[in-house]
Amino acid sequence: MGRAASEARSRSSSVSPWSCCSGIAAFAIDFGRWLVVDNELQNGSDATALAGAGHLFPPAAGKPNWAKAVQEGTKAIDINYAENVKLATGSVVPGWWDFKNHNFDPDTARAPGANDLPALRASIAKKAGENAGPVAMLFGTLLGVNEMDAGATATAVVSLPKNAGIGALAPVAVSECLLTAAGGVWNIGNPSDPFDDGPVLGANGPLKFVVASGAASGTHCNGCNCGQWTTFENELNNVPSIRALLEGGNQTVLSVGQNIWIQPGVEATVYDTADLHLTGRDVIFPIVADDKLNKKGFTPIISWACLHVYDVIKTKGTCEYYPEKPPHEGPLPGGVDDKGKGIDKFCMVVSFATNCTIPGSEGGHRALHGGSRAPEAGAVAGAAGHRLAPNRLQRRGTGGSSSDIPLVSRET
Repeated sequence: MGRAASEARSRSSSVSPWSCCSGIAAFAIDFGRWLVVDNELQNGSDATALAGAGHLFPPAAGKPNWAKAVQEGTKAIDINYAENVKLATGSVVPGWWDFKNHNFDPDTARAPGANDLPALRASIAKKAGENAGPVAMLFGTLLGVNEMDAGATATAVVSLPKNAGIGALAPVAVSECLLTAAGGVWNIGNPSDPFDDGPVLGANGPLKFVVASGAASGTHCNGCNCGQWTTFENELNNVPSIRALLEGGNQTVLSVGQNIWIQPGVEATVYDTADLHLTGRDVIFPIVADDKLNKKGFTPIISWACLHVYDVIKTKGTCEYYPEKPPHEGPLPGGVDDKGKGIDKFCMVVSFATNCTIPGSEGGHRALHGGSRAPEAGAVAGAAGHRLAPNRLQRRGTGGSSSDIPLVSRET
């Protein structure tokens, strides 16, 4: 009897480990499927957060447009899928992202702190009652696991580009004066509210103005509206170099604080190339100190300006009005030279752009614009707050890990 019991126990112990190992191996297949679904949810959260964050600006009532961002982010949920089923629900929450301490605060009613940036957080899950429920386990039942929840969170931050990637910039340096009251094209709002700045509005959106290059003596340039050709990090003083940069943009990554070469002069023959490559586009221009535009030499980039180029006037016409024939807007700021004479050729008619991102950018600081508040490193001037570009994404999966990743999906 004792022997029979012993044999029974021996047979039992020889089967149990095999069943256990088979169950674990089978569950590994399920877990692999779960990871795929979790990644699909992460992609959906990323897309939702980014879609909404792009609408935090222009601001509403001097603050980020929280309601519009939530609305547009929510609309983006169902363009993504998990397990071949269209996503239907998710959480979209606006708030402040503390880029120093990596904290998200949904309290949009409070004033932003020194390290805060406007952000939008999206969370999408597959669990009971949401997006067709948890992920079903095919083999996990062998271990008593029938289903598993999955979910992901992404926080898109409206950050400040301190770098400009290859090909991002036009070879024209413009004056920081454009962002002061003296420029007449940028409003300086509440000094304590950095989101209260924005472009002066004309009859058809942001006010159009003129940017014109000129000689080192100042001829043809007029104060805030003076722009000069730059060959970026290279000390070059010839027309072919400018043409090549108009065609291909900067050939290396440039950063706020980095020196660029100023090449004063009208360079009339360059305007044909400028018209071909800039007209009708949103273009990023490096900003330098106003007093550095009337002399040849190196000077540091202090910020970026995102301008829409309506026209490049390269032959006899007028820079005082746009379009040249009525009905038109004008006289445009900068449409006369430093001697008070109307500029009749060799200028660009521009305005602050309504939306802009910088390829290869990386965030780092918050923007304070104009007047006594000189732009901080990384600021971008643009329409109604689009000096900020959503270019950082904070991701958090169900495992609790997180990482900052550059936003490449909005680069153009």
